[in-house]
Amino acid sequence: MQYSINYNKNHRIVYSVNLYKIFVALFCFSSYTVFISYKYQVKLTILHMIHLRDIAEIRMGYTFRGSLKEASSGNTAIIQMKDASPDGILQTGAFARTELPQLSDHYFLRPGDLIFRSRGLQNTTTLVEHELARTICIAPLMFIRLLPQAPILPGYLHWYINLASTQAKMSAYARGTTIRMIPAESMEGLEVILPPLERQHKIVAAMELNRQIQALEARLAEKRQRYAEEALLQYARGLRVLERP
Repeated sequence: MQYSINYNKNHRIVYSVNLYKIFVALFCFSSYTVFISYKYQVKLTILHMIHLRDIAEIRMGYTFRGSLKEASSGNTAIIQMKDASPDGILQTGAFARTELPQLSDHYFLRPGDLIFRSRGLQNTTTLVEHELARTICIAPLMFIRLLPQAPILPGYLHWYINLASTQAKMSAYARGTTIRMIPAESMEGLEVILPPLERQHKIVAAMELNRQIQALEARLAEKRQRYAEEALLQYARGLRVLERP
């Protein structure tokens, strides 16, 4: 009887010791977790998604009744598919012109508008950055105009739509077999990631810097090509000795 009592006491002691170890382990683990969270400031980020129709309106470009009649002295400049390149650059050399005496003001492009290539394999946008005097885009081009007080920058939306991942999503909106086209009502349902304006400004600045770097690299590559051609031409004439690289 004495032995069983001692056994029960020892069992209770071992049980209490084990509980103590578990409590200490849990306390240390929770303290370590809090320390890691404090040291590295671990935060959960919730993406704010919004539909394009909630921040902008999408309109089809002007549609002519019949064929386009160009007039060099016309009162309206026209942006066609060839002027809005797939890489998002507006070819501002010389737009075609025509005479349109009566036209609603909402057709005229404004700074901040996005010209959208609704037809073709590359459905990218081109940003209107500067004032264009009495200029319109014509179908099948569309234009996206931000709503007043929309919490998004035109440059950010331009960047977001032209992303490869966004273009892949938009391919599901395409209709047609021979001529691929994205309807305006489908584009209205496009989900857009909407970060704070401060973050949008940084993205737009980084995009502009990257564009400048690409332009400089293209100019440098062109100069290298011209230098190589001139050096080889002089070598062909016997005026230059080629140096080993």
